[in-house]
Amino acid sequence: LHSGVKIDCVIGGNGETLTKVKAYEAKKAVRLHAKEITLRLSPYVVENCRYSEIRKEVKKLRRALSKLTLKVSVEKPYPAATLSHVARICSELGAQYFCVPYFEHCERVRVDLSGGCKLQVSGVETLEEFQRLTNAGVGRIVTDRAWEIYTEWLREVEKINFPELMSPQEETPLA
Repeated sequence: LHSGVKIDCVIGGNGETLTKVKAYEAKKAVRLHAKEITLRLSPYVVENCRYSEIRKEVKKLRRALSKLTLKVSVEKPYPAATLSHVARICSELGAQYFCVPYFEHCERVRVDLSGGCKLQVSGVETLEEFQRLTNAGVGRIVTDRAWEIYTEWLREVEKINFPELMSPQEETPLA
């Protein structure tokens, strides 16, 4: 029985786990049929711009995962220059997604991604945020407010007048 649902396994806890342990967790997740692995980067390493450590960790995990989807995640917004550098490292090393929490203008991180790496944004709360990210070409949007956003979107659509869909009797006569 195949549902088409892809299992995503988050490795590294809060990010402070050793790279060796993250690699072990990733291999175990692969054996348990995970199709995507989300690697949480250490906040300490990111905050202190220890880019060589980030590079080493992403490279090791990319090798361990072969063809599975690798998503690299930071858990809070960092200064633009830091995020830009980390995003470039992750995309250059073959991550398919670079994941950030929602913050104003987070979609700008997209310009630093290459090689088919897409941006994933989590914590989206409103229809306005969702639409802005969609229009900016964000690869994935994660929210726990999907129903509220969908409902608001339907209300907006109901306000739109589609004259080409109206029957001839409903059309207003031109004066």
